[in-house]
Amino acid sequence: MNESSLPSPTELLLTTPLYKKFQLTENNIIKLIELEIYNEPLDAYCAECNQKTVYRRINSPTSHLHYDSSSPTQAYIKYLTAYGGRIETSDRSFDIRFACSRNTQHLIYFYFIVYNNFLSKIGLYPSLADFDSQDIKKYRKVLDK
Repeated sequence: MNESSLPSPTELLLTTPLYKKFQLTENNIIKLIELEIYNEPLDAYCAECNQKTVYRRINSPTSHLHYDSSSPTQAYIKYLTAYGGRIETSDRSFDIRFACSRNTQHLIYFYFIVYNNFLSKIGLYPSLADFDSQDIKKYRKVLDK
C-alpha cells in the first residue's frame, strides 16, 4: 500500500499499525471524512470479555467541522462548501471511541492526527496485541512445544 491510498475505516481502526503515514490528496480526502464520521458497528475481540463482540461508537465526531450524521458524500459536499470548494486538510487530532455491546464499560480508544497533509493513527487502547491474543491462544499448545 503506498502513502496515497487510505484503507477503509475498519482497516484503519483494527489492522493499520501505529504511526503509518497516509498522504491526503484530493483523491482520497473522502476516506478521511468517512473515518471521522464512522459510525458502523465494529466486530473485534474484547480483551475484558475474552471473546469476540460487537462494539458501537460512543462519541460524536470531533471534527473541526462538526459533521452531522449525514452520509460521507453529503459531509464531503459540506466540507468543500465550508472551504470555498478547495480541499482543506488542516492540522488536527481526533479520537474515535467504541463500547463493547456485552458490557458498555469495556472500551476501545483510537487516536489519529492529521499533520502536514498526512493522516496517522497515533494511539490505540487496548493494543493490537490484545486484539490478536485470541488467535495466539489457539496456537499456544503448539508454540509451547
